[in-house]
Amino acid sequence: MHVGRKPDQPPNLGKHSDLARVEVLSGDVEDICTRESSPSFGPEDRVQLLQWNQNIATRGKSCVHTLIQEKALTQPDAPAIHSWDGAMTYAELDRSSSAAAAHLTSVGVGPEVLVPLCYGKSRWAVVAMLAVLKAGGAFVLIDQALPMQRMQAICDQIRPTIVITSSQHAAVGADLASKVVVVDERSEFVLDPSWQSPPASPDNALYVMFTSGSTGQPKGVVVEHKSYSNHALACAKCMSLDSGARVLQFTSYAFDITISEILGTLIIGGCVCIPSDEERMGNLAGAINALHVNTLMLTPSVSRLLTPADIPCVKTLVLAGEPMTAEDIAKWSGKVTLVNGYGPAECTVLSTIQNDMQLSSHPRDIGRAVGCTSWVVDQDDPCQLLPIGAIGELMIEGPNVGRGYLNCEALTQKAFINSPPWRNQFPGWDVYDRMYKTGDLVQYASNGSLRYIGRKDLQVKLRGQRLELAEVEHYVRVCFPGAGTVICEKIVRNDLSCSQAEILVAFVHVHSPGSDYSGRNRSPAGAADLAPPSDIFREQVETAAGDLHKVLPTYMIPTVFLPLYRVPLSPTGKADRRHLNSLAQLLPRSAIEAYGVQKRALKRAPSTPEEWQLRVLWSDILGLPADDIGADDDFFWLGANSLDAMKMVSRGHARGMLGLTVPAVFEFPTLSALAPVIHQRRIEDPIASLPRPEWDFSNLPGSVTGEWQSSDIVAVLPTTDFQRIYLDAGLKNYYIWRIDRPLDVDQLQRALQILCDQVPVLRSLFIRHADTTLQVVLRRMQVELTQITVNQESVDEECRSWCANDNNSPEVPDGSPYFQPILISSQPSKHILILRLSHAQFDGSTLSHLLGDLVRAYEGHALPQPVVDFPAYMQHRLARRTPAAYCFWRDYLHGASMLGWDWLIGNASGDNSSHRAFVVGIDKFPLSSPPRGITMATLVKAAWALALARLSKQTDLVFGHTVSGRNMPIPDMERLAGCCINTAPIRVHIQPAWTAHELLRHVQTQYTRTLDYETIEPSEIIAQCTPWEGKPDFGSVVTHNEFDKAATAVLEGASDHLEPVYLGIPEDAFQRMSWPVQLMTELHGSEIEVIILASSHMLSQDRADWMIGKFKQAYLDLLNSDISSPLQLDDECAHTSKCQLLPKANP
Repeated sequence: MHVGRKPDQPPNLGKHSDLARVEVLSGDVEDICTRESSPSFGPEDRVQLLQWNQNIATRGKSCVHTLIQEKALTQPDAPAIHSWDGAMTYAELDRSSSAAAAHLTSVGVGPEVLVPLCYGKSRWAVVAMLAVLKAGGAFVLIDQALPMQRMQAICDQIRPTIVITSSQHAAVGADLASKVVVVDERSEFVLDPSWQSPPASPDNALYVMFTSGSTGQPKGVVVEHKSYSNHALACAKCMSLDSGARVLQFTSYAFDITISEILGTLIIGGCVCIPSDEERMGNLAGAINALHVNTLMLTPSVSRLLTPADIPCVKTLVLAGEPMTAEDIAKWSGKVTLVNGYGPAECTVLSTIQNDMQLSSHPRDIGRAVGCTSWVVDQDDPCQLLPIGAIGELMIEGPNVGRGYLNCEALTQKAFINSPPWRNQFPGWDVYDRMYKTGDLVQYASNGSLRYIGRKDLQVKLRGQRLELAEVEHYVRVCFPGAGTVICEKIVRNDLSCSQAEILVAFVHVHSPGSDYSGRNRSPAGAADLAPPSDIFREQVETAAGDLHKVLPTYMIPTVFLPLYRVPLSPTGKADRRHLNSLAQLLPRSAIEAYGVQKRALKRAPSTPEEWQLRVLWSDILGLPADDIGADDDFFWLGANSLDAMKMVSRGHARGMLGLTVPAVFEFPTLSALAPVIHQRRIEDPIASLPRPEWDFSNLPGSVTGEWQSSDIVAVLPTTDFQRIYLDAGLKNYYIWRIDRPLDVDQLQRALQILCDQVPVLRSLFIRHADTTLQVVLRRMQVELTQITVNQESVDEECRSWCANDNNSPEVPDGSPYFQPILISSQPSKHILILRLSHAQFDGSTLSHLLGDLVRAYEGHALPQPVVDFPAYMQHRLARRTPAAYCFWRDYLHGASMLGWDWLIGNASGDNSSHRAFVVGIDKFPLSSPPRGITMATLVKAAWALALARLSKQTDLVFGHTVSGRNMPIPDMERLAGCCINTAPIRVHIQPAWTAHELLRHVQTQYTRTLDYETIEPSEIIAQCTPWEGKPDFGSVVTHNEFDKAATAVLEGASDHLEPVYLGIPEDAFQRMSWPVQLMTELHGSEIEVIILASSHMLSQDRADWMIGKFKQAYLDLLNSDISSPLQLDDECAHTSKCQLLPKANP
């Protein structure tokens, strides 16, 4: 899909926007791009940023209180404070603060001395702030409404000698510091006319603002005079504020907007208007009018308590602290000058400002940097500056960047980083030695304004599924009739069943005549925030939930909807998520069920015994409450993938549902459609029904049996094509288990022996015979545990050294075991167990069960007996080589051909020498859920097919894909230990008029057609079912990994998983391997990792990176294409630039 450049876009923005499209959570779909490893930041981007970032303020050379004193000299009679408890002119404010400052210097306040101020809303809080500054100190505002424990946590960090407070709160102050200084109307400070404010430097601390810390302890941000003074003036100028500004001091002292409301107003000669705490919370509109306020600085949540008609005196409204919505713009635009402000506390209140929001403005447009510079970097690598149009992490540079975190150097160094090397590309500007990493994701819009995307860590994981709370909130707001504010939270309930311990809750405040949205008689966190269930609300929920099912996967739809009388606010004026989360957790179970019944009512209950049985099975596999699964639910729409389908078949057979097959699950994905199938075919046990041969080893040559007697051998089996790839190259794999506890070595030796006795593949020897390799399974093999003792510091070093030396040593001789355990110890409680294996012995499903069984054996528990072992599995796999299977593959591949790579590289491979090397391209980008009923594996394969079609100009494609080989009607198949993997061909025949959804459905159908025949070896398919010549690698192979990595057993003091040791492939082994181009994808948290692996004879490094870019473009096009628009099969960029991007042929 090609996205054209808008007329007002910089030329490079359209270029980078072509690479990807993502949906902005506010609802608009804009041409924006995700993080890119290619293309990189270029000259055009540099020129554009030079134009956009020209308004950097210089470092302040004056202290803040000096600037305010200048106003007292130039406008002494102008109003400085208009408060509920009295008014002050600038002259009066100057005299009162100087008198208090003189006293403070006598009790030890001076430069770098931190002084807590504990006040309610009062003019004396402002006097105290200025007094501390004039004495040379720095203030720490503490809201008197905070819990005492929170106040003490703050004072524990600043270790104050004195605290300043009012007479009313003197008792509270006495609990915070040894000395209390009261500054209010009762104070009788006498100012000596000769008193001079002690010398202060702009480098001194101005204030410390405490914010929430991830550890639960507040963290204090230190801001200096030089960071605030000039920056505050730049912000005021941007918002057109001057000495006529009457600014409401509404914000809690715990929120840094307070600094702008007070100091920012006084610096420009304006008036600070202070309501009482009662007016602030109970009659806000009345207080605004009574104080003649013309400028408000509020969070969007607080602004929704007001209407323009209520406060006609207000001319300027600054919204900050939270993203605004389109509803906010519609409400205020045209009635006031609406300003969108953004800034972390670490960077002096506001760092970016959009100073005139119009109806056409995007609600997440936070404007340009003011008095500083904004940079957009890779969220994982700040040394990579992103091109304009890319989404990345915002970093801020300039005089407004704070000093750092109080008493926390490690946290400071992590967030306040040294300027990256790319900063040298912008000479001529003041270079500041540090930048602040905000943790916020943004993107440059076409006009140079920044667009806020969200926090890079705003994700939760619900029953194993990743989701963005902001995305759920957006869709609930869209689908819920009359919804105003929507807040979604994951809550954990210990009184619910294990599968329902985690539930998604949506708190909905609905605009209605009976709702209290005016701000009257409300508290910031009242106990009565929740409304009881009502018939009207239930009807609204039913409507919303029905619509949500059309646009979101089931796991993203809230289980419970809770109505709010009002939105509780935190002390900083933001929606109080923590309070709502706690409220939902403390609700009685009966109340949760009463609210949750609305959603369950939408689902049709099972009506047949088969449907009831199947629902219990789905609940077990997916970890969902059975009541949340309806007869019309789609298995894959509930969050399942192809591995879950295999689990369903395996566990279903164990429960007598012998009609279940993986193809049937894909063909009939809804519960009601699949239920009639489960007992249709009452087949016999597939293993018992096969004649188990009497293994006769008497005629085997000595080259196979070696030193073993026939009585020592359980089975001699052929190897699969996949196994031979690794065996022919002699590759070895190493996995380690960390054990940080005392260990009984003899007990571990016995456990390893029990494990080997139980698992035949560990007793397998691989022997070359004639032109193939056989696997000989011994009846018993003695396990020898090698022990190595080292110094404590060198355990990891010795582990890696041993693995590296063994990896580079000659391959394992024929007839010798690959399986070898090594224990490296430094002391009784520090060990690493190395397990050496061949990939021919295991796959991803095997490892967790191996560790679980080893732990059980070590603890003396009996191991579960497998229903089937690997020799029996191979017997069943060989039995699938039937005439019907070969007939299927002939029909499936008739008229098709393997897609070679000559169309891409011709004679222009990156390496024509006899030597070969690995070429690896790698990238990560945000993970998005596939469309309803489509698995992630299908999305990956469809994207690869689309990329190949665009580049090769062919629409009938065949490539390989890695399959588990476990799609067999065998009970407990998921516990089978062995390497079952196979590579099967998939054919994708793209039609020109297809939409993205039609292509995805086609790919999934093509996959399900092959399920019954996917274990046929690729060499046999090519030799017996096609006229093709060459190696059976299908040109390229796609591997998508979604393994369940949860441990099956845990030993206290030891890790819960086997950790791979990455060593690379030895040179001689690599030269013997035959690799197609491989595309590998794996899910990592909120990202999908993509790797292209090839030989240098196939692709150059540039081409590998380029191919990843083309895959990524196809992946995003499939996700974001219009539902009715045909896919764009032309790749104009690839076609027109092919001659430029291809490496030149070697002469």
